[in-house]
Amino acid sequence: MTKQRVLWTACPHGKAKDGRLRVSVHVAPQLFPNGNAVSSLAEFSDWQYWPATNVRFKLKIGSRTFDADIVSAPPSSSLWHALFPASTTVEPYEYSSPTASPLYSYPAGSCATSSRAPMRHSRTRRPSATGPVSSSSRVRAFRCLPLDSRELYDRSRP
Repeated sequence: MTKQRVLWTACPHGKAKDGRLRVSVHVAPQLFPNGNAVSSLAEFSDWQYWPATNVRFKLKIGSRTFDADIVSAPPSSSLWHALFPASTTVEPYEYSSPTASPLYSYPAGSCATSSRAPMRHSRTRRPSATGPVSSSSRVRAFRCLPLDSRELYDRSRP
């Protein structure tokens, strides 16, 4: 028997003109085909016709709960079916623990200060008097960021 789970993530999206808070919602289906084998979207009727689903939800902020008003245009069934026909391959969802990957954290204030200094210096002098910003200044400016391509690749992965 197929199984599905949906992860809903609300992301702050500013305020509406009337002052109400806005959120964007990311919907992430986790699909488990029969026997945990590769299958197709045809096994998951909820996702074959996702644009026709009547979506409603509530948001809880602190101890208060709010009904969400969906203000975006309804999803396009024709676009959905063009992107995800019933023959779309579905591989079983597999949890991947993030503990095996290193976590890189950078102090935002230090990075901002380090990257602004060479730019501020280059704007206060005429290019003919100072020449281009030296490579050592650029390296110092971005020393808080990874220079290794593997680190950049790892950080860009979802």
